[in-house]
Amino acid sequence: MQKPVDATAHMLNLGHLTTGTPLFSDHDRDGYPDRIHLSVGIAPNMNSGPVWAGLINLAARLNMESCGPGIAPPVPCMEAENGMLWVNRPAGNMPWAACLEKNRQDGWQLSGRSPLAMKQMLDALATGAISTDPTRAVRFVLTKNEAGWGRVSDQNGTDEWFRMPVLCRDTPPASPQIAAISDLTDFDITSLADCLLPADSQDPRSSHLALTLALPWILSPACGRALVSLISAASARATEIRLPLAHVGSCPGDGLCLTIEETAMPEARIFRCNNHLTAAGGIRQLSALIREVTRLWFEADAPGGEALESWKKKLFDAARL
Repeated sequence: MQKPVDATAHMLNLGHLTTGTPLFSDHDRDGYPDRIHLSVGIAPNMNSGPVWAGLINLAARLNMESCGPGIAPPVPCMEAENGMLWVNRPAGNMPWAACLEKNRQDGWQLSGRSPLAMKQMLDALATGAISTDPTRAVRFVLTKNEAGWGRVSDQNGTDEWFRMPVLCRDTPPASPQIAAISDLTDFDITSLADCLLPADSQDPRSSHLALTLALPWILSPACGRALVSLISAASARATEIRLPLAHVGSCPGDGLCLTIEETAMPEARIFRCNNHLTAAGGIRQLSALIREVTRLWFEADAPGGEALESWKKKLFDAARL
Protein backbone atom coordinates (compact mmCIF):
# COMPACT_ATOMS: atom_id res chain seq x y z
CA MET A 1 0.00 0.00 0.00
CA GLN A 2 1.56 3.29 -1.14
CA LYS A 3 0.80 6.73 0.17
CA PRO A 4 -1.25 8.89 -2.23
CA VAL A 5 0.46 12.05 -3.40
CA ASP A 6 -2.49 13.95 -4.84
CA ALA A 7 -4.27 16.80 -3.04
CA THR A 8 -7.52 14.84 -2.83
CA ALA A 9 -6.23 12.44 -0.18
CA HIS A 10 -8.54 11.73 2.76
CA MET A 11 -8.65 14.54 5.32
CA LEU A 12 -10.02 13.89 8.79
CA ASN A 13 -12.79 16.42 9.57
CA LEU A 14 -16.01 16.88 11.51
CA GLY A 15 -18.02 15.53 8.60
CA HIS A 16 -16.85 12.02 9.50
CA LEU A 17 -18.59 12.29 12.89
CA THR A 18 -21.98 12.70 11.21
CA THR A 19 -24.26 9.72 11.79
CA GLY A 20 -28.01 9.79 11.17
CA THR A 21 -28.38 13.37 12.47
CA PRO A 22 -26.46 16.35 11.04
CA LEU A 23 -23.94 17.91 13.41
CA PHE A 24 -25.66 21.30 13.08
CA SER A 25 -29.27 22.30 12.52
CA ASP A 26 -31.30 25.49 12.13
CA HIS A 27 -33.88 25.15 14.90
CA ASP A 28 -35.55 28.56 14.45
CA ARG A 29 -35.27 28.45 10.64
CA ASP A 30 -33.58 31.81 10.24
CA GLY A 31 -30.91 30.47 7.90
CA TYR A 32 -28.18 30.07 10.53
CA PRO A 33 -27.28 26.85 12.42
CA ASP A 34 -28.17 27.20 16.10
CA ARG A 35 -28.01 23.64 17.46
CA ILE A 36 -25.00 21.35 17.92
CA HIS A 37 -25.92 17.67 17.82
CA LEU A 38 -22.78 16.28 19.41
CA SER A 39 -21.84 15.55 22.99
CA VAL A 40 -18.28 14.98 24.18
CA GLY A 41 -17.35 12.58 26.96
CA ILE A 42 -14.03 11.97 28.67
CA ALA A 43 -12.65 9.16 30.77
CA PRO A 44 -12.77 9.92 34.51
CA ASN A 45 -9.70 11.71 35.86
CA MET A 46 -8.62 12.93 32.43
CA ASN A 47 -5.44 14.88 33.22
CA SER A 48 -3.60 15.10 29.90
CA GLY A 49 -2.76 18.69 28.98
CA PRO A 50 -2.40 17.94 25.24
CA VAL A 51 -5.76 16.16 25.14
CA TRP A 52 -7.44 19.03 26.98
CA ALA A 53 -5.87 21.47 24.48
CA GLY A 54 -7.39 19.46 21.63
CA LEU A 55 -10.78 19.37 23.33
CA ILE A 56 -10.66 23.15 23.81
CA ASN A 57 -9.84 23.69 20.12
CA LEU A 58 -12.68 21.36 19.11
CA ALA A 59 -15.15 23.21 21.36
CA ALA A 60 -14.10 26.52 19.82
CA ARG A 61 -14.71 25.22 16.28
CA LEU A 62 -18.09 23.71 17.13
CA ASN A 63 -19.25 26.94 18.77
CA MET A 64 -18.12 29.01 15.78
CA GLU A 65 -20.27 26.85 13.50
CA SER A 66 -23.43 27.53 15.56
CA CYS A 67 -24.99 30.80 16.71
CA GLY A 68 -27.08 29.07 19.38
CA PRO A 69 -26.20 27.60 22.77
CA GLY A 70 -22.60 26.43 22.94
CA ILE A 71 -21.49 22.86 23.36
CA ALA A 72 -21.38 21.68 26.98
CA PRO A 73 -18.01 20.92 28.61
CA PRO A 74 -16.91 17.28 28.28
CA VAL A 75 -18.78 14.92 30.59
CA PRO A 76 -16.77 12.39 32.63
CA CYS A 77 -18.11 8.88 31.98
CA MET A 78 -16.78 5.34 31.98
CA GLU A 79 -17.73 4.63 28.36
CA ALA A 80 -19.30 6.26 25.33
CA GLU A 81 -23.02 6.94 25.25
CA ASN A 82 -25.25 7.11 22.18
CA GLY A 83 -23.84 9.38 19.48
CA MET A 84 -21.06 10.67 21.74
CA LEU A 85 -17.45 11.48 20.94
CA TRP A 86 -15.70 9.81 23.87
CA VAL A 87 -12.03 10.46 24.65
CA ASN A 88 -10.03 7.98 26.70
CA ARG A 89 -6.93 8.76 28.76
CA PRO A 90 -3.61 8.18 26.97
CA ALA A 91 -2.20 4.75 27.87
CA GLY A 92 1.30 3.49 27.14
CA ASN A 93 0.15 -0.03 26.29
CA MET A 94 -1.88 1.04 23.25
CA PRO A 95 -0.63 -0.36 19.91
CA TRP A 96 -1.14 2.97 18.13
CA ALA A 97 -0.21 6.57 18.79
CA ALA A 98 -3.84 7.62 18.31
CA CYS A 99 -6.97 5.92 17.04
CA LEU A 100 -10.37 7.46 16.33
CA GLU A 101 -12.91 4.72 15.65
CA LYS A 102 -16.65 4.26 15.47
CA ASN A 103 -18.22 2.31 18.34
CA ARG A 104 -21.34 0.25 18.86
CA GLN A 105 -23.22 3.20 20.37
CA ASP A 106 -23.29 4.99 16.98
CA GLY A 107 -20.60 7.34 18.24
CA TRP A 108 -16.84 7.69 18.10
CA GLN A 109 -14.06 7.12 20.60
CA LEU A 110 -10.49 8.38 20.67
CA SER A 111 -7.69 6.48 22.36
CA GLY A 112 -3.93 6.11 22.05
CA ARG A 113 -0.55 6.01 23.75
CA SER A 114 0.60 9.48 22.64
CA PRO A 115 -1.06 12.59 24.14
CA LEU A 116 0.36 14.73 21.32
CA ALA A 117 -0.96 12.38 18.61
CA MET A 118 -4.39 12.38 20.26
CA LYS A 119 -4.28 16.20 20.30
CA GLN A 120 -3.32 16.10 16.63
CA MET A 121 -6.47 14.10 15.89
CA LEU A 122 -8.68 16.54 17.81
CA ASP A 123 -6.98 19.52 16.15
CA ALA A 124 -7.65 17.97 12.74
CA LEU A 125 -11.35 17.80 13.60
CA ALA A 126 -11.21 21.41 14.82
CA THR A 127 -9.46 22.87 11.78
CA GLY A 128 -10.50 20.83 8.76
CA ALA A 129 -13.09 21.92 6.23
CA ILE A 130 -16.29 19.99 6.98
CA SER A 131 -17.03 17.49 4.24
CA THR A 132 -20.66 17.27 3.17
CA ASP A 133 -20.07 13.82 1.66
CA PRO A 134 -17.40 12.19 3.79
CA THR A 135 -16.05 8.72 3.17
CA ARG A 136 -17.84 6.01 5.17
CA ALA A 137 -14.81 5.54 7.42
CA VAL A 138 -14.98 3.60 10.68
CA ARG A 139 -11.40 4.05 11.92
CA PHE A 140 -8.54 6.55 11.66
CA VAL A 141 -5.15 5.46 13.01
CA LEU A 142 -1.87 7.28 13.57
CA THR A 143 0.82 4.66 14.14
CA LYS A 144 3.59 7.13 14.99
CA ASN A 145 3.68 10.18 17.23
CA GLU A 146 2.81 13.37 15.33
CA ALA A 147 2.76 11.51 12.01
CA GLY A 148 1.80 13.42 8.88
CA TRP A 149 -0.08 10.42 7.48
CA GLY A 150 -2.39 7.81 8.94
CA ARG A 151 -4.55 4.88 7.89
CA VAL A 152 -8.30 5.10 7.40
CA SER A 153 -10.48 1.98 7.27
CA ASP A 154 -14.00 1.67 5.91
CA GLN A 155 -16.79 -0.74 6.80
CA ASN A 156 -15.46 -3.33 4.37
CA GLY A 157 -12.02 -3.38 5.95
CA THR A 158 -10.38 -1.51 3.09
CA ASP A 159 -7.40 0.61 4.20
CA GLU A 160 -6.29 3.86 2.60
CA TRP A 161 -4.05 6.70 3.68
CA PHE A 162 -5.35 9.98 5.04
CA ARG A 163 -3.42 13.19 5.50
CA MET A 164 -3.12 15.21 8.71
CA PRO A 165 -3.08 19.03 8.51
CA VAL A 166 0.20 20.80 9.24
CA LEU A 167 -0.38 22.82 12.41
CA CYS A 168 1.71 24.50 15.09
CA ARG A 169 3.80 21.98 17.01
CA ASP A 170 3.42 21.55 20.73
CA THR A 171 6.43 20.90 22.93
CA PRO A 172 6.53 19.64 26.51
CA PRO A 173 6.76 22.69 28.79
CA ALA A 174 9.74 23.48 30.94
CA SER A 175 9.45 23.50 34.70
CA PRO A 176 6.80 26.10 35.63
CA GLN A 177 8.13 29.38 36.94
CA ILE A 178 5.80 32.04 38.33
CA ALA A 179 6.98 35.63 38.06
CA ALA A 180 7.12 37.60 41.28
CA ILE A 181 4.21 39.99 41.68
CA SER A 182 6.64 42.87 42.26
CA ASP A 183 7.99 42.38 38.73
CA LEU A 184 4.60 42.90 37.11
CA THR A 185 2.61 46.01 36.33
CA ASP A 186 -0.85 46.31 37.85
CA PHE A 187 -3.70 45.87 35.41
CA ASP A 188 -7.47 45.97 35.49
CA ILE A 189 -8.70 42.45 34.88
CA THR A 190 -12.22 43.71 34.11
CA SER A 191 -11.07 45.81 31.15
CA LEU A 192 -9.54 43.05 29.02
CA ALA A 193 -12.63 42.23 26.95
CA ASP A 194 -11.85 44.95 24.39
CA CYS A 195 -8.26 43.70 24.12
CA LEU A 196 -9.32 40.09 23.68
CA LEU A 197 -12.04 40.86 21.12
CA PRO A 198 -10.74 43.88 19.17
CA ALA A 199 -13.08 45.25 16.52
CA ASP A 200 -11.98 45.46 12.90
CA SER A 201 -11.50 49.09 11.88
CA GLN A 202 -12.84 48.24 8.40
CA ASP A 203 -15.85 46.35 9.78
CA PRO A 204 -16.88 47.39 13.31
CA ARG A 205 -19.34 44.50 13.50
CA SER A 206 -16.56 41.91 13.31
CA SER A 207 -14.16 40.94 16.07
CA HIS A 208 -11.17 38.62 16.16
CA LEU A 209 -10.42 36.56 19.26
CA ALA A 210 -6.90 37.61 20.24
CA LEU A 211 -6.44 34.98 22.96
CA THR A 212 -4.31 31.85 23.01
CA LEU A 213 -3.79 29.32 25.78
CA ALA A 214 -0.61 27.59 26.94
CA LEU A 215 -1.40 24.52 29.02
CA PRO A 216 0.84 22.34 31.19
CA TRP A 217 1.56 18.73 30.33
CA ILE A 218 -0.69 17.65 33.23
CA LEU A 219 -4.02 19.45 33.71
CA SER A 220 -6.84 18.56 36.10
CA PRO A 221 -10.37 17.84 34.83
CA ALA A 222 -11.73 20.78 36.85
CA CYS A 223 -9.47 23.31 35.12
CA GLY A 224 -9.88 21.60 31.74
CA ARG A 225 -13.66 21.89 31.89
CA ALA A 226 -13.43 25.51 33.07
CA LEU A 227 -11.16 26.36 30.12
CA VAL A 228 -13.59 24.73 27.67
CA SER A 229 -16.30 27.01 29.07
CA LEU A 230 -13.96 30.02 28.79
CA ILE A 231 -13.21 29.41 25.12
CA SER A 232 -16.85 28.53 24.37
CA ALA A 233 -17.95 31.89 25.79
CA ALA A 234 -15.16 33.67 23.90
CA SER A 235 -15.95 32.05 20.56
CA ALA A 236 -19.64 32.90 21.02
CA ARG A 237 -18.66 36.61 21.04
CA ALA A 238 -16.08 36.47 18.25
CA THR A 239 -16.73 36.51 14.52
CA GLU A 240 -13.26 35.17 13.71
CA ILE A 241 -10.85 32.85 15.51
CA ARG A 242 -7.53 31.30 14.56
CA LEU A 243 -7.19 27.60 15.31
CA PRO A 244 -5.59 25.90 17.07
CA LEU A 245 -5.65 28.42 19.90
CA ALA A 246 -4.83 26.03 22.77
CA HIS A 247 -1.29 24.66 22.91
CA VAL A 248 1.03 22.84 25.27
CA GLY A 249 4.18 24.55 26.46
CA SER A 250 4.09 27.97 24.81
CA CYS A 251 1.87 30.08 22.56
CA PRO A 252 3.09 30.63 18.99
CA GLY A 253 2.12 33.76 17.10
CA ASP A 254 0.55 37.04 18.14
CA GLY A 255 -2.23 37.81 20.57
CA LEU A 256 -2.51 37.69 24.31
CA CYS A 257 -1.28 34.38 25.73
CA LEU A 258 -2.80 32.98 28.91
CA THR A 259 -0.55 30.38 30.55
CA ILE A 260 -2.17 27.97 32.99
CA GLU A 261 -0.12 26.62 35.92
CA GLU A 262 -1.52 24.34 38.58
CA THR A 263 0.43 24.64 41.81
CA ALA A 264 0.12 23.76 45.48
CA MET A 265 -0.77 27.35 46.41
CA PRO A 266 -3.90 27.75 48.57
CA GLU A 267 -5.08 30.58 46.30
CA ALA A 268 -5.13 31.51 42.63
CA ARG A 269 -3.88 34.67 40.95
CA ILE A 270 -3.41 36.15 37.50
CA PHE A 271 -0.13 37.90 36.72
CA ARG A 272 0.70 40.01 33.68
CA CYS A 273 4.02 40.61 31.95
CA ASN A 274 3.92 42.52 28.65
CA ASN A 275 1.55 40.61 26.35
CA HIS A 276 1.45 37.54 28.55
CA LEU A 277 -0.84 36.46 31.37
CA THR A 278 -0.22 33.65 33.84
CA ALA A 279 -3.02 32.13 35.89
CA ALA A 280 -1.61 30.03 38.70
CA GLY A 281 -2.94 28.39 41.82
CA GLY A 282 -4.39 25.29 43.41
CA ILE A 283 -6.80 23.22 41.33
CA ARG A 284 -10.01 24.24 43.09
CA GLN A 285 -9.04 27.90 43.38
CA LEU A 286 -7.68 28.09 39.83
CA SER A 287 -10.78 26.55 38.25
CA ALA A 288 -12.93 29.02 40.20
CA LEU A 289 -10.73 31.89 38.96
CA ILE A 290 -11.09 30.73 35.34
CA ARG A 291 -14.86 30.68 35.73
CA GLU A 292 -14.78 34.21 37.18
CA VAL A 293 -12.68 35.68 34.35
CA THR A 294 -15.04 33.98 31.90
CA ARG A 295 -17.86 35.95 33.49
CA LEU A 296 -15.84 39.17 33.53
CA TRP A 297 -14.51 38.97 30.00
CA PHE A 298 -17.16 37.32 27.87
CA GLU A 299 -20.57 36.89 29.47
CA ALA A 300 -23.33 39.39 28.70
CA ASP A 301 -23.94 40.38 32.33
CA ALA A 302 -20.26 41.11 33.01
CA PRO A 303 -19.03 44.65 33.79
CA GLY A 304 -19.32 46.53 30.53
CA GLY A 305 -21.54 43.81 29.09
CA GLU A 306 -24.86 44.12 27.31
CA ALA A 307 -27.04 43.83 30.42
CA LEU A 308 -25.17 46.57 32.25
CA GLU A 309 -25.24 48.87 29.25
CA SER A 310 -28.98 48.30 28.96
CA TRP A 311 -29.51 49.34 32.59
CA LYS A 312 -27.31 52.42 32.07
CA LYS A 313 -29.44 53.46 29.12
CA LYS A 314 -32.63 53.04 31.16
CA LEU A 315 -31.19 55.19 33.96
CA PHE A 316 -30.11 57.93 31.56
CA ASP A 317 -33.49 57.88 29.85
CA ALA A 318 -35.24 58.14 33.24
CA ALA A 319 -33.02 61.09 34.23
CA ARG A 320 -34.19 63.02 31.17
CA LEU A 321 -37.87 62.82 32.19
